[in-house]
Amino acid sequence: MYKLSNKKFLKNFYFDVNTHNILRKGTISNDDEEIRTQHLQNIKLLSYQLKNIKRMNFMENGGKFYYDSKYYKTKIGILCNKSGSGKSFCILERIISQPKLPEYSIPKKSLGQFLHIFHNKSVFINTNLIVTSKILLYQWEFYIKTYTNLNYKSFQNNDGLTKIPILLQDNKCDIILIIDTAYNKFANFININNNNLVFSRIIFDSADSLNIKNCSELNSLFIWFLTSKPENLIFLNNIVYNINCDIEVNNENYQELISSKLINWKRYNGFNHNGYVYNIFKKLYSERFDINYSGIIVKCSNTLLLRYANIPKYNLIKLKCYLPNFAKYIKNYSKISLKKIEYDDYIITNSYKIYYTLDSLISILEKKKYNSQRIQELRSELDSCNSNCPICYEQLSKPLLITPCCQHTFHIKCIFKLYNNNSASCPYCNLKIKLNECYYFDKLIINKNKLSKINKLTNLLDSIIGKTLVYISDTNYKILNNKYKKRGCFIRNNNIDLNKNNIFYISNFQKIRGFHSELFDNLIITQAVNKPLYNDILNITQIPLRKKKLNVFDINYANLN
Repeated sequence: MYKLSNKKFLKNFYFDVNTHNILRKGTISNDDEEIRTQHLQNIKLLSYQLKNIKRMNFMENGGKFYYDSKYYKTKIGILCNKSGSGKSFCILERIISQPKLPEYSIPKKSLGQFLHIFHNKSVFINTNLIVTSKILLYQWEFYIKTYTNLNYKSFQNNDGLTKIPILLQDNKCDIILIIDTAYNKFANFININNNNLVFSRIIFDSADSLNIKNCSELNSLFIWFLTSKPENLIFLNNIVYNINCDIEVNNENYQELISSKLINWKRYNGFNHNGYVYNIFKKLYSERFDINYSGIIVKCSNTLLLRYANIPKYNLIKLKCYLPNFAKYIKNYSKISLKKIEYDDYIITNSYKIYYTLDSLISILEKKKYNSQRIQELRSELDSCNSNCPICYEQLSKPLLITPCCQHTFHIKCIFKLYNNNSASCPYCNLKIKLNECYYFDKLIINKNKLSKINKLTNLLDSIIGKTLVYISDTNYKILNNKYKKRGCFIRNNNIDLNKNNIFYISNFQKIRGFHSELFDNLIITQAVNKPLYNDILNITQIPLRKKKLNVFDINYANLN
């Protein structure tokens, strides 16, 4: 265990090399045993799923694991294979084969929390509670109806809560599906009216991305957390350092490894819960010295992304956009962020102050009632092109920039070297000028066949038909024309109403893992992403409910060095 202090964040962060190995390589090897029979219908489980289920069965039935001269049992588990690997099938297989877990499996002390002492009137029911997002709820319903004969009831809101006591007391409901935004009212209703009920299992799907504030506690024999990013559950501080496991680390050499950048800081997405669920993992986090995560994590290193023969493949259409001509004039162009360039791109290429002829430029300046003598001098300078740039003293050449304060002419590249945060001081009169207030002369705007990213996106939105999901940065969304903002809806979490709009914007796929794309006709990717995330984005299109091909438009720069 190694401890680092990062002054930037004013926190101490702990990291266990063994934990990193578990997250990276998994806890289940090729030599682990598989379950002998399966109960799911119309589908054949793969080898790694059968091994997962074997381990889950061991944990749920009071299996012990040995660590640091002690034996442990657990009533919580983290099932954490990649998105699309069939974690839901593993859960359903366990529910079918053992709807109600045995009461003897309850340990006196569990990893992460102290258990309730159930009173003598506790009622242990067969019902399993699955908490998920509104979008993934439809996928669970499809799986249950297609691959099982289980009885289930789903709650998408707070309606129908009065029917819950009768539903649970009959003990004929195998699964209750409920969305995360309705979970607290559901839990509070149970605790007030049926506080003696003990669920067989509670399953939090996409646990690290569910948005449950002040999460209430419900009694259960076991709790499963499903996620493709277990580090977002384990590392609650959101920032940990990532270590190269090929290098042996010890107390003597870890500082040297940090300085040589063989250990790198990595930011995780964080944890949106608070309350009951958060406290479970906070307890785990604080007891990290005393436990081994291999006892609660179920993860196979050789998982696959499941494919279904009846799912149509997506149409991947790669579209080229271009950085504007002015980009090469920007100070430290190669080091400046792409978001900054895109913002400048929008300011300049969508400016109404770009003029291609001298007469049109002079005409607009005259209408602004600027100094008439200066305007005539400007006409002469631009007409003869004999003047020099006041900054570099070289002869003026197009494209040019004319300041709104004193109407003097500069090379665009020279002004751009001076400006900061879209503003600069005029070298003549020392007044502040902004890029979008200046006048531009000659072909600064890019060719219509070489559109900038924003212009390419807006043209595409005008031409495509159907429901469209746009993956866009917050910066680009802010500068998007209001016309397109009003036509769409920005998605902040999984709970959206797809019937209200035809265009939906999203800026972070990491927080909305397992995104349900059945109802979308088009997916537009405008963000540069790493390869694993890019694959995840494409894989969300391959879900069992999709009946038609999804059009995936990938807008990328053709002239980005």
